[in-house]
Amino acid sequence: MGLFPSRAEHLSTHLRERILAQEWTEPFPNILEWSRQLGIGKNTLSTALHVLKKQGFLEIERRQGVRLKRKPKVLVSAPTNRLVRIICYGVDLTGESTFIQWARHLSVVLQKKGGQLRIERHSDEHLREICGGSLKDPLQGKDLLLPLSLPAKYQRMLPASGQPFICVGTPIKEPNLSYIGADLPAAIRHATHTLIRRGFHKLTFILSESHSPGTDEMEETFMKTCREWTRQPIQGRVLRVGLRDQEERQTLKRLAERLSIPHGLLIMSHIPLGLIATTLMRRNIQLPTQADLIVVASPPDTVRIDPPITHYSIPMDLFVKTLSNAIFDFWETGKPPVLKKLLPLTMVSPQKN
Repeated sequence: MGLFPSRAEHLSTHLRERILAQEWTEPFPNILEWSRQLGIGKNTLSTALHVLKKQGFLEIERRQGVRLKRKPKVLVSAPTNRLVRIICYGVDLTGESTFIQWARHLSVVLQKKGGQLRIERHSDEHLREICGGSLKDPLQGKDLLLPLSLPAKYQRMLPASGQPFICVGTPIKEPNLSYIGADLPAAIRHATHTLIRRGFHKLTFILSESHSPGTDEMEETFMKTCREWTRQPIQGRVLRVGLRDQEERQTLKRLAERLSIPHGLLIMSHIPLGLIATTLMRRNIQLPTQADLIVVASPPDTVRIDPPITHYSIPMDLFVKTLSNAIFDFWETGKPPVLKKLLPLTMVSPQKN
């Protein structure tokens, strides 16, 4: 089901409610007569009936027509609660501009379907209860969970927890894991190559401290890309920055004071770009000649500096559409979500005068 329901989808919902209320019972009219009674087109009715067949309500056979399925799966398994819970751990939400953007967008989309989105931050103890399936409140177990950038140990627990979930962020290699994220390693490789091709042989990758398994993977990708460049030497190093404001400012200040130029800087979006640019300019380091900046996983409104810089943006509309479609399917069928998707990032380069 798409973000905006079609007429056939509206009709399938109406028919499902009437069938459950026993207002439509066997024998059903033929398609032509049924469409006349409903005042809709034959093709629209046919599409709606096939939706109900997919959901497990109906059986449709060419010569026997439409019949009720005796044990409709949706009747016993579809959730009545439409609460979606974003589960956070070790994340400073005020600094996650990319997260705030897609969460706000998703909340609006879910509200149109009668759903609600809630953001929660949990301790280790509570995460063990959630991911281990030992919640004290049994009603919470029926909510759909969106664990955000969880450590590997908690991701491994989720498939056996009995809870419906879709991991958001970088997944571990677990066959039963449902997830959606961005293909950050591919963007990091491409961004590293871009800086080297621009003539920078000294590179620093700046990212925040995190418990997410994606952080180590991104660091390894960057260092491997530097090592494997055909024309050496390429000097690559990684700088991890703490999430607290004061620690962040002090680390970036030391970076600017000790930066050897020319230098290429690859930056993850949750590091404040404006603070980096200001710190460099206070040392009279010229952008982009003495130091060039590339940002990965950035919302467009966070990279507005002068001179403009190259950045890699997450396709936010596609991200929310893919995730919300999986949520809607869970609401309709009650089946645990099966989603395995890493979306490619879009490179945006400044226009040359």
